Amino acid sequence: MKDHKNKILLSPTELAARWKITLCTLSQWRWNGNGPPYIKVGKGILYDLAVIEEYENERIRYNTSQKEFHEPRI
Repeated sequence: MKDHKNKILLSPTELAARWKITLCTLSQWRWNGNGPPYIKVGKGILYDLAVIEEYENERIRYNTSQKEFHEPRI
């Protein structure tokens, strides 16, 4: 079982500020299933920071035509 004691959770407001997007955009992503995974507790929504960082890392691109992550050629 994972250790949940040190888990950092972000509110939708905090994530929207981090990504410089609106709360409405996050809400639409949840509705459409296009955004990052989230935790629903009662009526509240939370985002696990570790999952958000992984989600961000999966979306690193090196050019506009790149569809999937690839290590840059050196």
